[in-house]
Amino acid sequence: MTHIFADRVLELCNVSGTNDAAVIGAVSGYRTLSSAVSNNDTIHYMIQEVDVGGRPSGAWEVGRGSYNAGSVTRTTVIASSTGSKISFSAGTIKQLALTVAAPSIPAVAGDWRSALGAVAKAGDTLTGPLNFAPPVNLAAAGTTDLSTALSNVINITGSATINSFGILAAGATRRLVFAGTPTINSSGGATRLPGGVASISVAAGDTAELMSLGGGSWAVTNYTRAAGFGEVIASAPTLASVMALLRASDQPTYRNLLINGDIRLNQEVAVSVTGHGTFPVDGWQIANASTARITAAQQVTSAFQGFLTSLRATVTTAGAPGAGDLHAFIQGVEGYATGRLGWGTSGALGVWVSGYFRSSVPGTYAISMRNAAQNRSYVAPLVINNANTTEYKSWFIPGDTAGTWANGSSVGMYLTVALAVGSTYQTATTNAWQAGNFLGITGQTQLTSTNGATFEMTGVQNEPSYLSAYEALPFDISLQRARRYWQSSYAYGFTPGTNVDSLGNAYRGFAIGSNDLVAFAPFPVEMRAAPSVVLYSPGNGAASNVRRVANGANQPLSAGMSAGARGMYACQGGGGFVSGELYDFHYVANARI
Repeated sequence: MTHIFADRVLELCNVSGTNDAAVIGAVSGYRTLSSAVSNNDTIHYMIQEVDVGGRPSGAWEVGRGSYNAGSVTRTTVIASSTGSKISFSAGTIKQLALTVAAPSIPAVAGDWRSALGAVAKAGDTLTGPLNFAPPVNLAAAGTTDLSTALSNVINITGSATINSFGILAAGATRRLVFAGTPTINSSGGATRLPGGVASISVAAGDTAELMSLGGGSWAVTNYTRAAGFGEVIASAPTLASVMALLRASDQPTYRNLLINGDIRLNQEVAVSVTGHGTFPVDGWQIANASTARITAAQQVTSAFQGFLTSLRATVTTAGAPGAGDLHAFIQGVEGYATGRLGWGTSGALGVWVSGYFRSSVPGTYAISMRNAAQNRSYVAPLVINNANTTEYKSWFIPGDTAGTWANGSSVGMYLTVALAVGSTYQTATTNAWQAGNFLGITGQTQLTSTNGATFEMTGVQNEPSYLSAYEALPFDISLQRARRYWQSSYAYGFTPGTNVDSLGNAYRGFAIGSNDLVAFAPFPVEMRAAPSVVLYSPGNGAASNVRRVANGANQPLSAGMSAGARGMYACQGGGGFVSGELYDFHYVANARI
C-alpha cells in the first residue's frame, strides 16, 4: 500500500450521505483517478459540489482515504464546509480531485516518512530524531528472513538453528534481540561472524547488529552478551596471547580484589588447621562448623600448571552436614578494595570470579558472594566434572544494586567456596541476587559425606568488569598486601612462637619501674585496623613473654601491647621488671577480617 500524490486528477463522482464516493469519469482536460492510483493505495481527496459550469456551489470536504475499483473511502475528514464529515445531498453534481491538504501535513507525517525513502537526495539533513518502527517478533529458523519483519529492531524468538538471514539490499542494517537460545552458523561464509568463529551459541538477552552484503550474505558487525561486557571472539584469550598484544608497561595491575589467590603466602607456616575460622594460609579461612571435620593446608603441588601451591581440604571425619553446618573456604575482602564497585547503588559494577579447582568427588559445589551483614547473597554452581582433574571455572556476577555494602576498612564482601552446606544456608535460587544468608545450593554435593575426600583450589581471582588471566604479582608485593591483615617480626618462613629466628629480627624495649615496658615497634606495613598483638620471648618462643637481655630469662606479661594500625608502643607486666634494663621480644599482629 502506497500513498499517492499526483497532479491533474479530477473526476465527476457519485456520493450521497456519508457513503464512499464512486468516480464516474474525468472532467474534460484532466486525468482519471485510476491512471495515477492503484487498488488499495491511499490518497488525499477533495470532494465538492459544483454547478453546471463546474464552479463550486455548496458543500466541500477534504480528507484521507483509499482507492479500490473505482471507489474512494472517506476514512479521515481533515477539513470541510461544516467542520465534520459531510452528508452530501443526492442529485447534486460533485467532483473528486487529488490534493495535498496543507493543514494536515503534521498529522500525516507517516505519509512523508514513507515518501522520503524514494525522494531523499544526497546531502539532505534531518533536523530531528528518526524513530524506527516498534520492534517486531520473528521466529528463529534455518533461514530467518529479516525482510519479512517490518522494523529495524527485531526480537528473535525460539531456539532453532539459524544458517542465513534472507535477502535485503546491500547496506541494510538490522538490530536483533534474542529471546531464545539458537545457534548462529556461518554456513560457509554466508553469515560473517565476529572473529571468524564458525558459530555463536546465543544466550537469552544477547543482542547483535547485522549489515546486509547483498545476495543473501550478511555480516554480524557487533555481538554483545547479556551476561558480561565482551563481544564474541574466536577463542578465549590465553596468557600468552594477551602478553603478545600488550607491552609490559601496559599490563593492568592489582585488578584482583583478593589477596593470595595463588596460595603462595603462608606467614604463619601452618602445616594444617582444623579450627572453625582459622587461617591455613594468608587471606583464606576455613569454616568447619560440624561434627564432621576437614583439615586445610597449603600444598606444594604440580597438579595446577603455572601454580606452585594450592589450598587443599581433606575430610578427616565424615558425616552429612546438619541444618546449620558449614564447611568452606572464605575470604573477607576489605571495603577499601570493593568500594569502587559501587554495590548498593544503581551504578553497581559486575565482577568476574575465576580459578582452578579439583576434587576427588565430582559433583556440584557452590561459590557465593555476600555483604558484611550477610543479608544479601549471590550463589552460583561450581561443577566438578571429573575426579582429580584440574578444571578452570569462571563466573560473571552482576553488581548488587540493593543492600548495604561497606566501603571502608571493614568487610566489603565475603567470597565463599562451599564444600558442604546444611539446609539453613542452601538456596534453590542460583545466579541471582537475593535477600538472606546463603552459601550453597539445594541438593549440592557434600564433600564431608566421603571420608578422605579432597578439594583443592588455586589461581582464584575476583576482578571488576572483565575476565582475564590470573595476575601473578611479585612475591614481595603480595607479601606487603598480606601484611595489612597479619604480620610478625619473624622472618618469612619461620614459625611464630619458635626460637630459631635470628635475634637480629627481634625488637627491644626498656623497663620503667617494675611494671611497665616501653617498646617502640613500628609496623613495616600499615594495618587495616589496630591489631591484637601477642609478644613472644626470643629465648624459647614462649607466648606473652619477653626476654631479659642481661640474663636471658623470660619475663611474663599480664597485659598486651598498646597498638595502633602503624605500630605498638608499650605494655604492662605483672611486676618483676628491672627498671632501666633491656628486654627483647618478637610480635604477631592480627587485623584479619
